[in-house]
Amino acid sequence: MKQSSRVEYIDMVRAFALIYMVVYHVFVVGHIGISNEIVSNVLSFGGLVGVNTFFVISGFSIYKYLEKKQGIKYLDFLKGRIKRVGPHYYISIIVALLFTTSVVYLSKDHILNIIFHIFFIHNWFPSSAGAISGVLWTMGVTVQFYVLAPLIKKYLDKYPKSTLLISIVFSIVTKYITYKILAVNNYNEWYYFNYGQQIFNTLDAFVIGMFIAKLKNNNLENKNLFGLGVGIVSLIFIILLGSNSLPIFNNSGIYSLSIKGILFFTVLHIIVGVIIYSLANIRYKENKIGNFFLKIAKHEYSVYIWHLLILNNLLTNASVVNFINKTSPIISLSLISGFLIIIGIIIDKVITNINFSNIFQKSGDTK
Repeated sequence: MKQSSRVEYIDMVRAFALIYMVVYHVFVVGHIGISNEIVSNVLSFGGLVGVNTFFVISGFSIYKYLEKKQGIKYLDFLKGRIKRVGPHYYISIIVALLFTTSVVYLSKDHILNIIFHIFFIHNWFPSSAGAISGVLWTMGVTVQFYVLAPLIKKYLDKYPKSTLLISIVFSIVTKYITYKILAVNNYNEWYYFNYGQQIFNTLDAFVIGMFIAKLKNNNLENKNLFGLGVGIVSLIFIILLGSNSLPIFNNSGIYSLSIKGILFFTVLHIIVGVIIYSLANIRYKENKIGNFFLKIAKHEYSVYIWHLLILNNLLTNASVVNFINKTSPIISLSLISGFLIIIGIIIDKVITNINFSNIFQKSGDTK
């Protein structure tokens, strides 16, 4: 029997982040009203927490991959990563351009948007970062991290603490410089969001993930601190998400030239890293809840790529909008989120079973 290479505790975090993000998008895009202010505030953090958790997980996973593939050539590594993320990414773009309202991007006025997406640099420009499909900007950041990952790992293995510290300081400094420039030019919050989440000022997220993976390789576990670590981090995390009474913990100001704006995401990345490290000490037993999350995590990339595209098109249907308006918010959130996850899993199964290499080979034979 082939032993699974998946890491359970990472998959648990991955599934949580995915579900949180899907629910967030249903909540925001579906204009679902939640009367409880604290619950509404917690849901409003789903996007930024989900995305930045994925960045940390990406760092962890790539470190593990590079450890396993020691000696792999740089170009082979990049080709492998593109082959991994490319099918869902490019197919979703084609579907969006041909069958959704994103058809407007097929005009000559938007040709650069398509070109930027093809080469994973669309996230550099506010006009293209949210174009075609709203979740794809993160793939630009992630692929750009792949370009740097082998070099980062090299230094992380030699100088782990220094590399981690430098990445954190670098991210904070570049975010300050970025926001300082934007403030001078009076750009709006979309510019702050876009330029504040580029590879250079989210580098700490990826390096923190890689650092945690390196620690786990060394089997550094302290079970005496496990309960305390998870308790403290979870408490900070809950306050960070849910508090309305303390201004530093609410959603306003996280994209601004302020102490909170400069430090918010770095603190979040550290918290996610500590949670991942702490969860690694749990020995998961077979149970229905755990299996449910682990199965969803296997299809996380597909669900992530497709859920917003499907949701936006669902909401063009008057029957779906009427259902949301007439149904309990909790039921609406649960049913629509569940539907999006199921469809994402089905799409993943379909695309995974397509042999793209064979298709291209046959195409070449006809020439």
